[in-house]
Amino acid sequence: MRDVIERLLHFQCTHSYALPLNVEALCRTLGIELRPLSAIVRESGLSEAEVFALWGNPDGVLQRAGGRFFICYNDGRAPNRVRFTLCEEIAHRLLGHLDEPGFSVFSQDYRPEVYARCEAEARFAAGLLLCPPRWFFAREEPGESALARRCGVSRACARRLREDYARWGAVIRACPTYGFAPVNAERRLTGVDRG
Repeated sequence: MRDVIERLLHFQCTHSYALPLNVEALCRTLGIELRPLSAIVRESGLSEAEVFALWGNPDGVLQRAGGRFFICYNDGRAPNRVRFTLCEEIAHRLLGHLDEPGFSVFSQDYRPEVYARCEAEARFAAGLLLCPPRWFFAREEPGESALARRCGVSRACARRLREDYARWGAVIRACPTYGFAPVNAERRLTGVDRG
């Protein structure tokens, strides 16, 4: 996870943002188009079950076509779940997972160990996006309720974030870019609105 941490801290050094993260605005900044499940079903004539079978899960997927990136996501999920799904898919983009041999949603022959690693990295990185490390540690590890409210995540997600920071805190703080990441997460991301 050290490489994941370093990449996300570097991203935050150059793209700081206010909390809670405006995920849709971040997608616009990164040139990622959002495609909700409701529109996909309406436009394609496929059922939700058929779309989920293509995605390999009921939450969402990052896709690339013609050099452009798209996140297809289940807009029928709870808002906090959608936020996390979008951040997980953004993390796949930031970590370059679509360039990994054997990590193609369309090939259906990806190697399970590569897929499992990429998924674990993206879930972890999504937490770092939603709750920047310097902000978290500057608050002396906020409680689950405060963390959930400030970062716009569920309490279950806040609990997982606290566990991840407890496990990886020393590694995070040891990264050279940690000292340059914003503490307050209040500077605007270029082209990203507050909110």
